[in-house]
Amino acid sequence: MPRRPLPRRPGRPRIHTDKRAAQAAASRAYRRRKRRSVHHKSNSSEWYTPRDLIDRVLASIDRAGGQFDLDPCAPPGGGTVPAARYYTREDDGLLLPWTGLVFVNPPYGRQIAAWTDKAIAEAARGAHIILLVPARVDTSWWHRLMEAGGRPEFIRGRIRFGGPNGTRHSAPFPSALVVLPG
Repeated sequence: MPRRPLPRRPGRPRIHTDKRAAQAAASRAYRRRKRRSVHHKSNSSEWYTPRDLIDRVLASIDRAGGQFDLDPCAPPGGGTVPAARYYTREDDGLLLPWTGLVFVNPPYGRQIAAWTDKAIAEAARGAHIILLVPARVDTSWWHRLMEAGGRPEFIRGRIRFGGPNGTRHSAPFPSALVVLPG
């Protein structure tokens, strides 16, 4: 017995008349979705900390002089974090010592675990460290921060980071400040 076509619903045109065309269209749509990353990659790892966030952090710790001792992840020229010393990409802050009050806004790519491990090691040596990181509580680096005594402060809303050319973009993820006392 031949199959009868399903009656058309009003207002909804039939896109594909045969099953093979429908499967091909579904396959193309699936491949397009698979090409998109769930981690919202950026072409640049240069995203500057908003100055209002820095000011709030400095006010909350009542820092004399209104600056940090070190920013080990500074862009060329120092960026937005007021600090007595800066390490740029060329200096490689992962290899140099951190002392005093340190503000760390690490690159958020695959290397974030190396930066958080360095922060843990330097806090164990006496540095007082404040990290601005994505609130990815399901990652192993996050758990290592918490096991090392990190105290998270989750930031309400999404941070609007500044780009190297003056643009501002909201982070596609929640963020947290994590304090590692030295």
